[in-house]
Amino acid sequence: MYTTHLTNKMILNIFSRPLVVAFMSFFLFGCSSLIGVSTNNCAVAFSANLSNVYLNGENKSQYISDMYFEDENIAIKWSKGYSQMTMIIQNKSAMNLAIDWNKSAWVNVDNTSEMFIHSGVKYVDRSSVKAPSIIPSGSRITECIIPNSLIYYDKYLGWKENYLLCWTTEELDDAKKISKLYDNKKVRAVLSFVMGANDFEYDFEFNLTDPKIASKGKIIQ
Repeated sequence: MYTTHLTNKMILNIFSRPLVVAFMSFFLFGCSSLIGVSTNNCAVAFSANLSNVYLNGENKSQYISDMYFEDENIAIKWSKGYSQMTMIIQNKSAMNLAIDWNKSAWVNVDNTSEMFIHSGVKYVDRSSVKAPSIIPSGSRITECIIPNSLIYYDKYLGWKENYLLCWTTEELDDAKKISKLYDNKKVRAVLSFVMGANDFEYDFEFNLTDPKIASKGKIIQ
């Protein structure tokens, strides 16, 4: 058997304070942290590469460079942390740009869709209606997003979060199966924007890549 998220021993306790913007390389997660979470079982963790971008359904992938995307409206740089995706968004237009978080969504590898929390929102309010984030013309903001399903409350330890794009298993063979099953699968971050009287949607698609497997405290693949 395998689980879709890490167990209680494998997660960071952030309690109910607002989400802190933080950058963490996958190398650090994939090595030292992955070893730590696999002490008593097996774990599989993936990196993520920006593969496609759609604007209102129109393919804009020609404007991708690694984890960076830029068109006439926005420039955005993505990075993956241990439980979150971080984005730096610049408004290139001549008008204010608003992110409508209530119409935005995270899409998992199994195509299930869910809401996500973003910077400045308390974990306890993760499912509540959220105010838009305003990006004035020519300015930029940094936001972290965490899918709601990764966040939960432990009555003894407080608010906790699971790792993003990581699965644990009891058996090594199951971990190897997951690494093959999910390799090159896709997750998506769908962001809804408002500019004046116009609404538009960017759909950012990420491929799962570079699976790392750890077992009994050792990286084996």
